[in-house]
Amino acid sequence: GEVRKWARSLNSMWSQLGRTIAPSVRESPGRSTLLLVPNPLIVPGGRFREGYYWDSYWIILGLLSVGMRDTARGMVDNMLHCVKTYGFVPNGLRTYYLNRSQPPLLTQMVSAVAHGSSP
Repeated sequence: GEVRKWARSLNSMWSQLGRTIAPSVRESPGRSTLLLVPNPLIVPGGRFREGYYWDSYWIILGLLSVGMRDTARGMVDNMLHCVKTYGFVPNGLRTYYLNRSQPPLLTQMVSAVAHGSSP
């Protein structure tokens, strides 16, 4: 019924919120404020067009709940890339977020992906 219709509608949003870094940005990273990450990601939506640390935790739990483990793992790998590159996970994937972070959720994300489900 209605709940199933709503669930299908909600599940279809993943493809609308999926992003990859455009080749033009990768070729000229200094021309954009976007931080380069190796894997596709899911953005929060609305006015938020890049990845955000805190939001990614909830997104990853949602991805795992619908069986999108590879996408969830890619998002965690993106955050680990940030740790290797910047020494921490920034608030969001823009250069102007390199001066701050958000609550430390990376270990919970790694655990959730490693176990294939929500913590």
